Amino acid sequence: MEQEFLVDIQTSRHKFNVLVACSKGSVSAPLRHALNTLGFGNIVSRNSYASAAEELRENEYTFVFFDSEPPEESSMSEVEFIEDVTNNVKNIFLIGVSTQPSAENIYRVIRSGARGYLVPPFAPDRIDEVLLHASRGISIDKEILDSPNRNRALAGMVLDSLNLLSKYIKGIEAQVMSGNEPDLEAVLQIDQLSLNVSEGTRAAKKLSEGGPAGFLEALIDESIERARGTTRLGRTRQARRRERERARKK
Repeated sequence: MEQEFLVDIQTSRHKFNVLVACSKGSVSAPLRHALNTLGFGNIVSRNSYASAAEELRENEYTFVFFDSEPPEESSMSEVEFIEDVTNNVKNIFLIGVSTQPSAENIYRVIRSGARGYLVPPFAPDRIDEVLLHASRGISIDKEILDSPNRNRALAGMVLDSLNLLSKYIKGIEAQVMSGNEPDLEAVLQIDQLSLNVSEGTRAAKKLSEGGPAGFLEALIDESIERARGTTRLGRTRQARRRERERARKK
């Protein structure tokens, strides 16, 4: 099994190089300012995936913050950018950034290899928390690891965290649509929920039997099972299954 790259960002932050690959100055400028406040030394900006990918081939960086969705004129998708970086650069942490996050986009970039996700405003303490999570080792509940079907348990964990994130974002969107300004703390909570999805996905890909392919198979199976459970027939079957399980335990 490949050894996971980890760093300690709580000391000597000035030694880490950071690349900000965001097309809008209104996003990259406050992000760079917050990173500078945290003590990171060399912070470089590029305004496109292509120029960022080229920069990463020529110079070493530890952290890359990138647009989680490409601008219209981009020649690369966000997934293509992540794959290009992870295939050509070793020992790097990718953090998606978006002013209009969606659960689908968050999971897409995390599944592709991003280690975290940020939503403005870029408070230094929030960035610090995201980076700490991204740069540390994975942790998982022992109950899940000891499950008879570990892969399905890991897949269920990821789907649960993704479902919670999706409901949270939809709740904020509903507030905006009704003309109300969402609470700042509520918006920032998206970062934390995204971290849960990120850490869960990393753990599942690493700890599933059969690796990422085994996790993907379990994720598909668990998704199908849950979809069946949303129908009346599916709910009836689940109720009968629970009754049989209770009868066996007696």
